[in-house]
Amino acid sequence: MQSALVDLLAGEHQNLMVVGDDDQSIYGWRGATLANILDFKNRYPAAQDVTLIENYRSTQSILDAAYRLIQNNNPERLEVINKLDKRLHAQTNNGSAPIARHFYTLEAELTWISDDIAARLQHGQDPGSIAVLARSNPIVERVHQSLELHDIPHIMAGLKNDLYDQPAVRQLLEALKAVSDPLDDLALFHTLSGPLFELPQGELSQFAAASRREHAHLSQVIEQSDNRPFNAALQTIAAWREQSSSLNVGNLAFAMLDESGWKQRLYDQANTAGETYIQVQALKKLFDTLREFERIAGLASVQSYLVSLPVLQAGGGEFEDASLDISDSLVNCLSVHRSKGLEWDTVYVIDCTEGSFPARNHGASLMVPQELKAVKSVADERIAEERRLMYVAVTRARRELILTYGDRHGTGTHRKPSRFLAEMFDAPATDTFEAERQTSLELFAPRELPSTVPLPEKMLQDATYALTASQIECWLKCPLDFYYKHVLGMPEPQNPVAAYGTAIHTVIQRIFEGRRKGNVPPLDELLAEAQQALPQAGYQSAGTRDRAHMQALQSVRTVYDRFIKEELPIEVERSFGVNIPGLPLKIIGRMDAVYQHGKGVEIRDFKTSSSVTTPQKAKDRATGSQQLTIYALAWQIMHGELPSQLTLDFVETGQLGSVRKTQRSLDTLQSKLTDLVAKLRASEYPRGRDHTYCSHP
Repeated sequence: MQSALVDLLAGEHQNLMVVGDDDQSIYGWRGATLANILDFKNRYPAAQDVTLIENYRSTQSILDAAYRLIQNNNPERLEVINKLDKRLHAQTNNGSAPIARHFYTLEAELTWISDDIAARLQHGQDPGSIAVLARSNPIVERVHQSLELHDIPHIMAGLKNDLYDQPAVRQLLEALKAVSDPLDDLALFHTLSGPLFELPQGELSQFAAASRREHAHLSQVIEQSDNRPFNAALQTIAAWREQSSSLNVGNLAFAMLDESGWKQRLYDQANTAGETYIQVQALKKLFDTLREFERIAGLASVQSYLVSLPVLQAGGGEFEDASLDISDSLVNCLSVHRSKGLEWDTVYVIDCTEGSFPARNHGASLMVPQELKAVKSVADERIAEERRLMYVAVTRARRELILTYGDRHGTGTHRKPSRFLAEMFDAPATDTFEAERQTSLELFAPRELPSTVPLPEKMLQDATYALTASQIECWLKCPLDFYYKHVLGMPEPQNPVAAYGTAIHTVIQRIFEGRRKGNVPPLDELLAEAQQALPQAGYQSAGTRDRAHMQALQSVRTVYDRFIKEELPIEVERSFGVNIPGLPLKIIGRMDAVYQHGKGVEIRDFKTSSSVTTPQKAKDRATGSQQLTIYALAWQIMHGELPSQLTLDFVETGQLGSVRKTQRSLDTLQSKLTDLVAKLRASEYPRGRDHTYCSHP
């Protein structure tokens, strides 16, 4: 269409000058065609060619790699058609050669790039001189997530972000939750440690641990202490809570932002920190949405807003940085299309795999009306344009060019390296990073743990680590989980499932003790005690709670009918504390029941899971139980012999899963405990090898 218009304007007098590079034509999907350039001399035969081959941007090694790549589009290139020389000549030094890096997964690829950028910044490189380019917007977002987890100052150019994903917005929403609900321990934790108050993480963790240990709310534990800064923060939150009855949600949020001093700190930092400026813009957008909510809500209180918040978050809120898309003070993260015409000292081109770069064929491009008689060229074919897009990507680099690719995206099929790598290099790079198998989960591992959050006092007895059997079982599954749950002591919502299990265990214990004394408590008494012990909170709804309570009471009846007549164990709720030979480690625990069978004993652990409905499921659970192995080791240390049998007893379904532990399995556990002690000493909390998913607050 543009070409036809130009012909109408200049065709008669042939008075026309055009500038273009056929090797950088990358908008065929918008309807553009290379025929405009390749056929230009046919329409304007008197035109004189002037080639611009002196390059003031990139090193010669980068230009040579790009030239090798683009020649694979011959003969449908202007250089061949018009018999030109388009080989670019650098006006800088040769520089280092482009490199390619091969990883096993996209996650490892992202982590390596983030680590490499972090190292560059630590050595003084300007963040604004670095860019990470990707063929597709979803991969740009993945890069953004990785850089954010590594705390690397960056900007994701050209993409709209979800308002509710912005850190400052999340912090303010957590504070509104803490004001609205005095019993929301998690929101209070985030509010006290966040930018509103900036209270010490280590002290807050101690309060959180005490909250869990004492089964009290976090605010109650803080109030009982003499810690002035923390109590002052609670008084401020209480004052905001009083204001919430007379202020709408927008005015309340602004008061919190202003009175805490956070607003002023943000503005001060935004003058020098581009990343902070983006967060200020995000908060501004949030207040726009609060005003809109106040306009349509019948009662615009903080409570009514928080009730509506899940719907607002599900709908998403587009937030686009009001500053320039490209930053000269932050690492830039953007698509290759967006990068055209720009340049950086160091450029990473990520996910160079078949199917990603070149991308799969996504169907027809923009359709041009037949009346315009659009001309298409062989050069407009998809792979040729993808190759030109790679040419644009690599020529964005001034000094360093790093191309990366990974074998897999998640659990997807194996991906081949991009054909463009073989075309660009004399031979494809095959450097494989064995050490880069980690996933983004490891990015949550705390840094410099010993100086921030020491082990709780209960875990240290003189020079010995004292851990419960359940804590050790948690470590064996995932040391990172162990850190968050038992060291950091992050608050968690009340768990009705755990309370239900405790209630059933108490019923069984009361029955056994009553039988021994000849005074078994009546069923009605046990039902009343269980009803009292079951929590009211933590369920999805009141109906869910009522159904769960009915099921629990039915389980009490089932347990009563069974254990009032079954074999009586020789020991009930047997407590133990054993020191592991050769290790500064003491295991503390309690065995639900111990039965005597001839000369051997059976250790039994009662479970309340209703999903174990067959003998095979029960057997599988027992076989994989680390808890039973811990019990077997403790019994051997205490009595000098292995128990003859260890059993998981699923009392709801009546299924029993029994195993025999060998000395070999105990030796394996000993080896794992040795590793546990070593990592505790070093304050290392890695992700569990077989732990495929962790969810941490």
